[in-house]
Amino acid sequence: SKMMAECMETLEKQYECQQFELVLVESLSNFGCPQELELGEHAKVALLSVTEGEEQPLKYPALFEKADCLLLTKIDLAPYLDIDITRIAAYIRQINPNITILPVSAKTGIGLEDWFDWLETKMARATAIVSVWLAGMFSTSDLWLDFLAEELNLVGGFSDLLVSI
Repeated sequence: SKMMAECMETLEKQYECQQFELVLVESLSNFGCPQELELGEHAKVALLSVTEGEEQPLKYPALFEKADCLLLTKIDLAPYLDIDITRIAAYIRQINPNITILPVSAKTGIGLEDWFDWLETKMARATAIVSVWLAGMFSTSDLWLDFLAEELNLVGGFSDLLVSI
């Protein structure tokens, strides 16, 4: 958390917040130890891959309790893994009934338009800071941000607004 605070301080010193319409802050939390640092963000987004299994939300609810949105990723793999998406959604709703659940696939593009619409709604304010929680034991931050920058550029030219810290 000290490192995250230092990164946010550096961001504030080097850039004027008005420069950006969207700042994504990636937390390196995992299921057993989610990031609980409050950054003053407008939204918290949790990422859960269907490859993690249906019961991860029940085993590790803390990751989903405060999230405003869940990106249920790798949705294209669900049929091959015998994963029930509605069951995952039901487990998540037991923990957080107000969460927005968006099934997405970077490979096929399924759900990405909904994700971008959700982001644009949050960006209605002058500056939106979105905390992205990666559910898992490893970080794919560079790949994720590269992909997101590319997709946002296709959707509306927002790629220059992403900052990775």
